[in-house]
Amino acid sequence: MLKRLSQVQKIDVQIITFSSHLQIGDSNTINAYSIILSSKRDQELYFGTEADDKEKDYVVFSLPLVQLPIYEQLYYKKENLCGSIYVQNVNVIGVSSSSIIHIGSNDRLFLENRRKEIRIMAEPENIEKGKEYLIENNIIKE
Repeated sequence: MLKRLSQVQKIDVQIITFSSHLQIGDSNTINAYSIILSSKRDQELYFGTEADDKEKDYVVFSLPLVQLPIYEQLYYKKENLCGSIYVQNVNVIGVSSSSIIHIGSNDRLFLENRRKEIRIMAEPENIEKGKEYLIENNIIKE
């Protein structure tokens, strides 16, 4: 791996979350991984078992990561006329979910983000069915 000097005059990053990286300088391997299960509702109606290891119920979390082969011939020309990477000013609002801001040389990157979002929008008949379920199972009283 080519080693170069990374010079950054100013970098302003507001937020870095969920397995994300800010790397200034050379790195050999960066490995970022995150798994997210998000449930959003417009009514406060919970059955009590929503968060009990639900990741295993969704195929998106158990499928193997498949890296497709590249069949096209790649042509590129690389000229490192200077032994330095110079960055004057970088402004970033946010980096999230296995993303990387990297200034420098790198050998290998492994990034993976799996996400399952569930949005439950209540309809009047579903609210009534949910309340009946809670009463029948002695979760709440009428």
